[in-house]
Amino acid sequence: MKLKLTHYYIFLNLVLHFISVFSFGNLQHFYSDSILSENTNDIVWKEEIIAQNITAFESRNSQCHQPVLETELKRICKPSDLQFYPRDKQNQGSVRFAGTLNGYTDFSLKILKIKNDSSIDSSIVNINIDANNDFDTTIKINSELCEYYFKYKLPNDLNYRKIADKVVVGDAYIISGQSNAAAIDTSKTENRMLDSLYGKKSFLGKYGRCYGNAEYNFCRSWNYVSPANYTGTDWCSSQIGTIGIRLQYNLIQKYQVPICLLNNSLGGSRIEDHILDTTVFQNNQFYYDYYHCENGLPSWSFRSAQGFLFRRVYLAGIQNNIKAYIWYQGESDIASYGNYPSYSQKLEKLHRETFQFLPNLEKFIIVQLHSNPRNEDSLKIIGLTEEQRYFSFTNNNTSIVSTNSIKYPNCSGSHFNTIGYFELAERITKQLSAFFYNNVFDIQNFPPNIIKIELDKPTNKLILTFNQDIESNSDVPEDIAKAIYTSNNCKLSNTIIKQNKLITTVNNTNNLNYISYLGHLPCHNNNVSPGCNSNDTWQQSYSYNWWCPVMIKNNQNIGALSFGNFPVDQICFSCYDFNSDNTLVFPNPTSNGVVNVISNYNPIELIEVYNLVGENICVFDNISSNQTTIQLPNTSNEFLVLRIKYANGETISKKILTIN
Repeated sequence: MKLKLTHYYIFLNLVLHFISVFSFGNLQHFYSDSILSENTNDIVWKEEIIAQNITAFESRNSQCHQPVLETELKRICKPSDLQFYPRDKQNQGSVRFAGTLNGYTDFSLKILKIKNDSSIDSSIVNINIDANNDFDTTIKINSELCEYYFKYKLPNDLNYRKIADKVVVGDAYIISGQSNAAAIDTSKTENRMLDSLYGKKSFLGKYGRCYGNAEYNFCRSWNYVSPANYTGTDWCSSQIGTIGIRLQYNLIQKYQVPICLLNNSLGGSRIEDHILDTTVFQNNQFYYDYYHCENGLPSWSFRSAQGFLFRRVYLAGIQNNIKAYIWYQGESDIASYGNYPSYSQKLEKLHRETFQFLPNLEKFIIVQLHSNPRNEDSLKIIGLTEEQRYFSFTNNNTSIVSTNSIKYPNCSGSHFNTIGYFELAERITKQLSAFFYNNVFDIQNFPPNIIKIELDKPTNKLILTFNQDIESNSDVPEDIAKAIYTSNNCKLSNTIIKQNKLITTVNNTNNLNYISYLGHLPCHNNNVSPGCNSNDTWQQSYSYNWWCPVMIKNNQNIGALSFGNFPVDQICFSCYDFNSDNTLVFPNPTSNGVVNVISNYNPIELIEVYNLVGENICVFDNISSNQTTIQLPNTSNEFLVLRIKYANGETISKKILTIN
């Protein structure tokens, strides 16, 4: 019996060997290596100290906890399984190996690169050990759709031993904010579907990475990305939300580069909950307090979520390589809007702290809040969205994404369903593509932005000028008037769209000083939620009649940005010809940035310079003269708009081209 059993096992092994050789080809050698000894006790890996005396609050359950003091925050100087390394300008990542090894003068490091087509490249590097038994070597690996496996072998070893598997090199991003940025309020079935289509089970999603999650446990591991922790048991599940799962997949697919995405979104959070505590901030850059038990606040109350995010970023070793920080928040601040300090003041602090901790951050991207169909105060929504819009155009390295014209709200009303979040991910992808990948700037991939509003009193014509051509989703342009607010509550009629202008007639010009626009609004005559269904899936969309179809957009279906209290310039088309040179701007084009401005009308008070995205480039004020010479910033082959304001309060705009 024993002999027969032995023969059976020999036969089985021969069959398995035959299958591996003929079915897997050159993969056979790789996988046989993978099951060898993983004992690395002979090497003592060094630890890089990042910071000391880190105060944190343990958060494994909903009860309040005492502070936990971590004496040192460290990173081990070797790669871990699934680790992500940021790529440099040479399209390479730097992998450090540092430690102590007694009794040897060197050892060999084996690097296996498994490509997306399953082919394998292999290389061996010799690591020298100094007289103090120390070694410290950095290996460069390329960024491409592949996973790296690292093994080492001592001189007396027969086989290689594992160090780390499935390491990638690519680009890193952050999403933060509240529940809309997390966007994980989907069913378990839907999350599994998203995971299979865009996560680790998909052909390309396996190149997505995340470190830890926003659940405020002490998970310190690299993982594949997932839309949500739908199992309910995995504390280290790397949740990046619906927007994140689609965004990282888009970038991997379009540009063949692995993506690391950290999502720090927390449902119900206010903007101040993400700002660091300044009293602690001065001495401890990683301080965070998630479970804050004062005054009986619930377990989800927190004070400095941003601190925890930075802690994750530093542990991941990517603090100097974040390409963009995407901020999507504001719903929880609507009710308190108008209080001091203002939303923009808080946003400025968050913006400043973010660039301070991420010194090489290239873009801070704001997702403008969409209108909420639950009868929120429209004026407060207008005020908050205007602060977001204005902030994005008055701060360097800042951009903004519109949520207007996305027409797939979910049953809660304050969120979108999965199709809506996918559309938002596409809009973000277009901006990231322009900033970091194809370097092709197409203004239609950005939201239309208001740049000027003029009132011609003799004709009662109100002219809204945007930075690009616009259109309406409605067959009746008159419907757009439903989303436009005037400071004197006048009625609008005879609304038409011509290229980048919306022209309408007002019935009262008195005290018409400001205009506001709120994208699309809830239909007050049909403000009934369609109801929540636990079986909702991403294919299901609700009646668009639930939201008023009155929006301005471009030909890419990107809605115009909401704006609030935008000043109306008092003009008179019948008083003088705007096409004549009442104000002369020359030379045009300009090759050195020097421009002369001469007015035959009124003294010039100030000149504002905008690019065609609507960003304010610079301002020349206190001119008080009919002529001046200005020096434009360093730009080439770009159209700029000079917004010239006269001493009497009237303004005109002139377009100028800068060339090399």
